[in-house]
Amino acid sequence: MVFAQLASLLLPKVCLLCDAFCEELVCGCCLASIKSEILSHEFEEFGSVVTLFPYKEHVRKLLHYLKFLHYSRLEAIFFCLLSDLDWDFTLVDWVVPVPSSPNRFRLRGFNPVDCVFRKWVLSQGGVYDEGLVFRHTDSRPLFSLDRLNRLRVLSDAFSVSQLELLQSSHVMIVDDILTSGSTIQSISKVLYSVGVSQVSALCFAKS
Repeated sequence: MVFAQLASLLLPKVCLLCDAFCEELVCGCCLASIKSEILSHEFEEFGSVVTLFPYKEHVRKLLHYLKFLHYSRLEAIFFCLLSDLDWDFTLVDWVVPVPSSPNRFRLRGFNPVDCVFRKWVLSQGGVYDEGLVFRHTDSRPLFSLDRLNRLRVLSDAFSVSQLELLQSSHVMIVDDILTSGSTIQSISKVLYSVGVSQVSALCFAKS
């Protein structure tokens, strides 16, 4: 810890994305180069998922730093990127993040999806609640699995709390990356089973 603090004082500060000298985590040029691309992806099993950015170059790096190097300080960068987008979250009753597995939450100390979405959703009038859906099992990483095997791994992985709040409500699931849609499908299944009337989904990027 002491070494890291000394290094931060003595070593020059550089942009995480381009290595240019700057005082911030990400320089203004890199931020300006990240453009939103809002797309809707249809899934026969549960409906559509809207994604906001393509998963390439700088976006891929930012999510890597957040998820695997545990840069929770990037919350401000994600908020800056999303602040250019107007979104009416008042049309949904609850915005819930895809929860981290217990082991990953202990390792990181935070849920990356919260860092991406919480501040922006609240600023747009949404009701963000990370306690309504939780993951009670750990599993192997999903990136190497196909859609069918992802669904098998995620079977019975999620539960909900405060069932009375969810009855006949519209819930929006938010996640950092959309890959196969299996995680959102698994959570949607649980939500519908407890009386939620409508589920929608929003992801930061599409891989």
